[in-house]
Amino acid sequence: MRRTIIGLTIFSLFIISSPFMTARANDDKNTVKKNSATTRVPAAKSGGTAKASAPAVTNANVESELQQLRDFVQTQSEELQELRGRLAAMERKVGPASSASTSIAVESSTSGVNATPETTHPSVRSHTSAVPRASADDQAEKPSPLSVKIGSAKFTPGGFLDMATFFRSTDLGSGIATAFGGIPFNNQLPQAALTETRFSSQYSRLSLKVDADLTKSTSITAYIESDFLGFQPANAFQTANSDSPRLRLFFGDVKHGKWEFLGGQAWSLLTPNRVGLSPMPADIFTTLNEDPNFQVGLIWARQPQVRVVYHPTSHWAIGVSLENPQQFAPSSVVFPSAYFSGQFDNGSGSTSAASSATNTAVPNLHPDVIVKTAFDGKAWGHDFHLEAAGLVRSFRVSNNLTTPDTTNTITGGEVP
Repeated sequence: MRRTIIGLTIFSLFIISSPFMTARANDDKNTVKKNSATTRVPAAKSGGTAKASAPAVTNANVESELQQLRDFVQTQSEELQELRGRLAAMERKVGPASSASTSIAVESSTSGVNATPETTHPSVRSHTSAVPRASADDQAEKPSPLSVKIGSAKFTPGGFLDMATFFRSTDLGSGIATAFGGIPFNNQLPQAALTETRFSSQYSRLSLKVDADLTKSTSITAYIESDFLGFQPANAFQTANSDSPRLRLFFGDVKHGKWEFLGGQAWSLLTPNRVGLSPMPADIFTTLNEDPNFQVGLIWARQPQVRVVYHPTSHWAIGVSLENPQQFAPSSVVFPSAYFSGQFDNGSGSTSAASSATNTAVPNLHPDVIVKTAFDGKAWGHDFHLEAAGLVRSFRVSNNLTTPDTTNTITGGEVP
C-alpha cells in the first residue's frame, strides 16, 4: 500500500509538470522563431554569417529551468523515501492495526507539500484509498511467549517427561535411585548372581515460577517443583503403577536492594552453587545424571529454611541460613540402651524400618546454622566460582544411665 501511495504521488508530480513543460516549450519555440527573424543579417561578402546570440541565451534559460524541475522531483523523491522509512518504523511499533491510518496520514502530508489543485484531485484520492491493506501473512510472526502475565505477575511453567530404562549387573532392589552403599559383593547371594532391568517415569518433573515487581527496588519470586518419587502404594509394580507426587521445592524469595530473604523448602545453603548463592535449581551444583541419588560425595539437602543473603557487590554474596535440624545416627551405631534409640533418627531412609515411627519425635535443640560466602569472577577469559561454608549443629539427649537422670548436650561445627 505504501509503494502505491509513493508511486501515485510521483506520478501526480509528473502530471503537474507535463502541462507546464509543454506550454513552456511552445513559448520557447515561438521566442526562438522571433529572435531568429529579428537577428538574421545578410551574409558578409567574405562568405561569413553573423552569429545570433539570442537563441543561445533562451536555450540556456530553458535548460536551467529544466534542471530546477529535476532537482525539485529529486527532492520530493527523497522526502517520500524518508516518509516510507518512518512509516515502516511506526508499523513495527504499533502493529498492522493502525497501518491504514498511518498510510492515510502520510498520503495527506505528501499531497500537502507544494500542492497544486491537480495533486488533490478527487480521482487520485479515491484511487489511493481503494488500495487493499497488507494481509496478516505479510506481518512477521512473533515468537510464542514462555510466560503468561496475570496482572503484574509473570507465570512461567516448567518441567520435563522422563522415561528411564536402567540395567544393573547385580540386584540392588533400590528402584530408580541407586543405593550406592548397598551394592553386593560377589559372595553375597542371591543378589550378586542376579541382574535387574526396570522402566520408570518417576523422575518426571513439574514446576512453576512466579515473578513480580513490588516496587522499583523490590521484587519477589515464588517457585514450586515436584516429581513422582514419593511413597509407593502396595500395587505400584503390579497393576496401577501409581507413582505418588513428592514436594521437592516450594519457597518464596524477596529481593530488596542488596538484601535477599528466602523462606520455604529449598536446596540447603550448604549445597554447592554454580552462581552466587541463588536458590534456583539451575544455579545449584548437582550432577546432571538420571540417578536421583546424584553422586557419592556430593553434599546436598532439600529442607525447610529461613535464609538472609547480602550482596555487597554484583560478584560477592554472604548468606546465613537457619535450616531444619535432625539428630541422625546411622543404624550401624549401637547404643548402650534401647532408651537412646528413640532420641536419634536412625531409620528415616526406610519407611518400613522399626524406628521409622519415632523419626518425627526426634528432639532438636535448635535449627542448623549455616554460613556461606561466594565470589564469581573471570580469569584468563573464563568464569570461575569460589565459595566457603560452615555448619553449626547441636545434639541433646536424656541419659537414664545415671542417677538422677541427666541431659547431655554437645555442639559441633564443620567446614566442608
